[in-house]
Amino acid sequence: VFPQQQIGSFNGTIERFRGGIVADVQVTIILISDSKQFSKTETSNNLGKFSFNNVPAGSYLVEIKNQGEVIY
Repeated sequence: VFPQQQIGSFNGTIERFRGGIVADVQVTIILISDSKQFSKTETSNNLGKFSFNNVPAGSYLVEIKNQGEVIY
């Protein structure tokens, strides 16, 4: 018997405040609601979209970097 593991996914689009998408931006998620350490990084595509699949359920901090500079 294996314990059930709660996993999920989420996605989004990086957009400028005044409109327009932002491509090739580094998006990092950091799990903050569990004693386990988990983080994952993806890059937004040419439409500004990003996706994280099969991540542990919980609360996350989201960090967005453009050319190494944290922008959110």
